[in-house]
Amino acid sequence: MGTPGKHSSPRLAWFFTFFFLLVVGTQIFLGFVYNTRSTPPALILFNGLITLITFALAFFQIFPGGIQVFFSSLHIPGLTTFLRRRAPFIVLSLILIISLSFNIYLVLPKTRTDAASGKATPSSSGTSTVTTRATPSSVSSSTGSLREFPIPTPNSRPVAIVRGSDGNFWFTEEQGNKIGRITPQGVIAEFLIPTSKSIPGGLTRGSDGNLWFFENKGDKIGRIIPQGQITEFPVPARSDLVGLTSGPDGNLWFVGYKPNKIWRMTTSGVITGEFPIPTDGSGTETIIAGPDGNVWFVEDWGNKIGRITPQGNITEFPIPTPLVSGQQNYHDMIVGPDGNIWFTEGLADKIGRITPQGEITEFSVPPPGGSPSSPCAGPDGNIWFTDDANHMRRITTSGMLLSEFILIPTPESRPAALTVGQDKTIWFIEPGGNTIGRITTNL
Repeated sequence: MGTPGKHSSPRLAWFFTFFFLLVVGTQIFLGFVYNTRSTPPALILFNGLITLITFALAFFQIFPGGIQVFFSSLHIPGLTTFLRRRAPFIVLSLILIISLSFNIYLVLPKTRTDAASGKATPSSSGTSTVTTRATPSSVSSSTGSLREFPIPTPNSRPVAIVRGSDGNFWFTEEQGNKIGRITPQGVIAEFLIPTSKSIPGGLTRGSDGNLWFFENKGDKIGRIIPQGQITEFPVPARSDLVGLTSGPDGNLWFVGYKPNKIWRMTTSGVITGEFPIPTDGSGTETIIAGPDGNVWFVEDWGNKIGRITPQGNITEFPIPTPLVSGQQNYHDMIVGPDGNIWFTEGLADKIGRITPQGEITEFSVPPPGGSPSSPCAGPDGNIWFTDDANHMRRITTSGMLLSEFILIPTPESRPAALTVGQDKTIWFIEPGGNTIGRITTNL
């Protein structure tokens, strides 16, 4: 190597000292970020490249030479001389220890392991089955504990989740173009949808025991059996499917946004009815099976609750709070434990209740701008819902908002699609966090 410090100057010393601290700090930060997530190969390559550059600077005495000048500028008798003479060894050792340790940490498997062997295992359909390491979160001891399970496909954007007849939970991946399955223990399997870029959404358990979903761009209704085999059934072109439910009559009911229609289909894939929604441009997206033998839906632009009988007769009930001029309200709806239908009014910061006879009551839920969504009939007899602040909250069926709430730790994860599981657990998706969440309640 060259003479130490031959390329050195106080300014150069400060520059390379800052560069070294930046590299180390970045590695420590990334260590926290990817503590519970699989690390992208590009990040490993980038970190390795930065490590080599830094090591090369140290090896050729540029970096240590600068450090020697830096140590000399401190003017600490004894210590300065000791550090200056051993600067190359100190710097090289630090770089090797930190960089090698971090790179080893990056390549170690952190999420894609199964409970028994720690290795990925193939499923019967050729997809990968994994157990993700859940991220624990501290929540109110009276409410329960939270765990999050990262979805193997990056940026898959889950949009719906439902409990299947097999006891597992099934979810759609809008961008991943897959149907996912997660066991109560957190083992995930994914099944590729045959139609590419189909934009799957919705998910309902059919009367045949299988899971059904719609394909917004594929113009198809899909069926997946518990073993993972997918069958697709075509619907009219440009149906713009946005909602799907299994009706009380055993048929599948689905809605098209732009056509402003509701269709009825048997579980053998035959369409047996097509029903225009009376309000033009109703903006209907959410449709559910009601407690009265009918199917109910909510109109985002029409600002109404709709009811359709098994024969296709539609009745609409106006929501009391008017729309904000020029803005679409956002609604979700479920059947509550009290036998009524509950719905959210995102822009109005309200939760509504409608009886099977059509009587509507609204309840304001703070804070302003919270945009409540994703209501769920909880295991405690209350209505659970989420808001834009990453909270999960509860309201009683009498309309009293409970003070306790759960904060989902993943920033901007947008928890949604709450559903009840075994042992009073609450499962949900996190589109922004690309994870599946589970709350084990203490109720």
